[in-house]
Amino acid sequence: MISQSLDLSLNSVSTAFFLIHWQNATDPN
Repeated sequence: MISQSLDLSLNSVSTAFFLIHWQNATDPN
C-alpha cells in the first residue's frame, strides 16, 4: 500500500518535470 502511493507520487513528479522541461524547450521565455 505504501509503495503503491510512493510509486504514484514519483510518477506525478516525473510527469511534472517532463512537462516543465518540454515547456522550456518549446518556449524559452
